Amino acid sequence: MAVSPTKGTVYYNLKENPNRQTLAENGSTRVQIASNPKDKVLGLWNQKLYLGTVDQGYLTKIWTLSDTQPSPKRPDFTLFWEGNVPWNQSSVVSNMAVYG
Repeated sequence: MAVSPTKGTVYYNLKENPNRQTLAENGSTRVQIASNPKDKVLGLWNQKLYLGTVDQGYLTKIWTLSDTQPSPKRPDFTLFWEGNVPWNQSSVVSNMAVYG
């Protein structure tokens, strides 16, 4: 789960749903921003939401999305990183630093 410091939007993975959708909620507005059950909310940094794709115990991709949700238009994700990092239920991202 992550909360936007500028918009107050809450981003989270809905675990009760078998599809494990990723949602954005602000006030009474809630929209689905991702439907891949392998995607996890990693956090917010520099007005961007970071989602990670976790496959068979490995973080394999990190996607970014501008913090403009909830919005009726389909979000446009950008691939930020690809690789293989071990990941389990207790894995957390405490700080995100971007260099480049």
